[in-house]
Amino acid sequence: MRPAARMSAPVERAITQSDGRRLADEKAVELDPKNLNARNSLMGFYQNAPSLMGGGMDKAYEQAAEIKKLDASRGRLAYATLYVAEKKYAGVFTEFNDNLKDAPYNYSALYQYGRLTAISGERVDLGIKALMKCLTIPSSAGTPGHDAVNWRLGNLWEKKGDMVAARAAYQASLAVNPNFQQAADALKKLE
Repeated sequence: MRPAARMSAPVERAITQSDGRRLADEKAVELDPKNLNARNSLMGFYQNAPSLMGGGMDKAYEQAAEIKKLDASRGRLAYATLYVAEKKYAGVFTEFNDNLKDAPYNYSALYQYGRLTAISGERVDLGIKALMKCLTIPSSAGTPGHDAVNWRLGNLWEKKGDMVAARAAYQASLAVNPNFQQAADALKKLE
């Protein structure tokens, strides 16, 4: 009989850290059920961790529901995050549309809407409109900047077959951040 295989030290460390974070977030929610940051962190853990480690989409959706009860806008973004992971794009678009009805200048929601259209290839014209609106608003802390907005615009213009507009968007991205690698790579592919 062979001995059980051991996990590598980095894998063991990652599991221990992840479990520690989960326990800390669970305790934070126990102490303050309205702690949205802890609930969001738990949702991410449950979404990504295997069931053997306590993860599961059902638990992630429970956290999204609690987040939405406390803050409708953040809850919609939480649901959208889970729907994207499961490629349930219709659900994501519904959440973003509802969010943008309530807050039409929500930078994060506008960016994520445009990002989703770039990923899914659906509703490209609406994605372009959302990202163009993003460029009229200062980026919020913790959200992708205008360099990323222009890069996503370039992705969408490529999907529409407008390589001139795509090139201009990638160049605008690099004008904001000359080190934005995705935009540099995309521009290089067009040449």
